[in-house]
Amino acid sequence: MKTMKKPVYAMILIALSAFLVCCSKSPEKKVEAMIGDFVKNNLYIPDSYDPVQTRVDSAFAPYDDPEFREFIVKSSKKLDEAYSDLRSCEFEIESAESSMEMWEDYWYDSHKLYNKAKKEYAESTARKSEIEIEIKEIKSDIREWIEIEPEFIGYKAAHSYRAETNAGYTVFGGIVCMFDKECTQIIAAYDVEEEDYTIFKNFMEKLGDGEIDLNE
Repeated sequence: MKTMKKPVYAMILIALSAFLVCCSKSPEKKVEAMIGDFVKNNLYIPDSYDPVQTRVDSAFAPYDDPEFREFIVKSSKKLDEAYSDLRSCEFEIESAESSMEMWEDYWYDSHKLYNKAKKEYAESTARKSEIEIEIKEIKSDIREWIEIEPEFIGYKAAHSYRAETNAGYTVFGGIVCMFDKECTQIIAAYDVEEEDYTIFKNFMEKLGDGEIDLNE
């Protein structure tokens, strides 16, 4: 069940043209008004929109940079795939080693099996080295981003709301919006229930907790 009728990333063009109308409002009220218009414009049932809470804070590069977020999501997926391939290679190496030990001292007609296992061992070992290099390169690219000097790039707002889904149920929704320095337009928006938002959040948490070591 969804409250929004299309993914947030497909709605950014709408947000880019959404300017604040009432200059007499406080910055917080301006932000809330803009987010409200953005959310309502993309709900299945706009009239069901009921704002709950909005938290506004300063945004800094690289962590809040939309380009950085996109990069981290892609890099996280690449790392997951690389580590999965690495585990497969290690399993194949162990299997080949076991076969080599099994057939090494047998009679001549078993040498074919030994040589086959030896070839598989060499191929898997070479592939493992390639994957390890790939992992190091991905981590090196991430380090370059992480080491960028922090720079103020605008504001961010975490907004929660209630709304009716396409099935007619009232549920909570959440969205994070990035604003320019003048706080006049939304430059990026993320539905907190989308997969890419979760991937970015989890990766940064693991990085902060030391579960991911970029220097390995």
